[in-house]
Amino acid sequence: MPVLTSSIINNAEIKDKIYYIWDDMVKGFALKVIPNGQKKYVIKYRTSMGGRNAVQRWYIFGDIQNLSCKEAREEAAKLFLMIHDGKDPQEEKASLRKADTLAEFWEVFKRDYVELKENKETYLKNNEQLWRLYIKPVLGNRKITDINNLDIEHLHRSLARVKYNANRMLSLLNLLFNLMEKWKLRTPNSNPCTCVQRYKEELRIRYLSSEEMERFSEELRKAEKRTPEMLYTVAAIRLLLLTAARKNEILTCKWEWVDFDNSLINLPDSKTGQKTIFLNSKALEILNQLYARPERELGYDENGRMTFEKVEMEDDTQIQEEPQENAPLSFSENALEEVQENEDDEWKGFPPETIVPIPTDEIDEEICNVKSEKVKKSKKNRTKRSRKNK
Repeated sequence: MPVLTSSIINNAEIKDKIYYIWDDMVKGFALKVIPNGQKKYVIKYRTSMGGRNAVQRWYIFGDIQNLSCKEAREEAAKLFLMIHDGKDPQEEKASLRKADTLAEFWEVFKRDYVELKENKETYLKNNEQLWRLYIKPVLGNRKITDINNLDIEHLHRSLARVKYNANRMLSLLNLLFNLMEKWKLRTPNSNPCTCVQRYKEELRIRYLSSEEMERFSEELRKAEKRTPEMLYTVAAIRLLLLTAARKNEILTCKWEWVDFDNSLINLPDSKTGQKTIFLNSKALEILNQLYARPERELGYDENGRMTFEKVEMEDDTQIQEEPQENAPLSFSENALEEVQENEDDEWKGFPPETIVPIPTDEIDEEICNVKSEKVKKSKKNRTKRSRKNK
């Protein structure tokens, strides 16, 4: 076994299955490498002062983001001293998870499960709504040991009008009760969600008609003219239409990821991992126009939004703030919602004469063409499937 080093940890290959790299310096200390890319520090030990008949346990106590290799080895040595003195770190961790009601367990779930996820903000945001709207009002104050199959069945049926949300809610509850069993808060094989049948979901495909697309493009042009700042919001929407990228892939994109020479956006991470977005000529034109704008040299606030503040100099001249490194594109995370903002809102940026107009007519025409091609391909594929079924 090698002695764990930072180099070994950073170069540890991600494989299809979980595996461990054991440390030769502290026996029982290892790096756990998980298929989703996470690398965690773990110890393996036996309770009751050791011995063949003692229970063997695993205890994860940190990851490479929070602890260096040296710090993790020192922490592992301290844990083994505790175990030698008769303490059980895994049992102590489990005692902190004790919860009587489902609402109390929800807090444990957020602390001990959600916090370990790489995309914890997005994950919690998606599930928090299911919890707040559907689960908490009905089951929040119920004891977790008293919730049974009929309770879950009744709640699921009550959401028949929103089948998609009902199934997502059931998946969340299934995860919660699986964790309760894993953390010994419920007896094994007692998950009340197991026998609840999910609703059949229809594949939802909705394309805008040519008339709707023209009206939509016209509204984008109006929004762009109404307030100069809307240029960025409209540009974000057009890029979404032209690239078929996810919303946050565009809104959180950074200039350093844009490869103008090869017409690509290279995302280091996305919902599906590392991803390349291919840019057609019109999408590239939008990005080139935004890149050439003077306010790109401005700084960005703590939320990643552009700041239009100016710094006053002693000689009454004005200069722009220094740009921050790795600054995102000029889209805010609420960009799509800003379409609805009051048209009389004052824009505290550059005067209208400094605005470089984007040739929107050609771009909107290209968007319509892209949409038409997608509809044609979709109809062609459905026809082929129909013939095969016959």
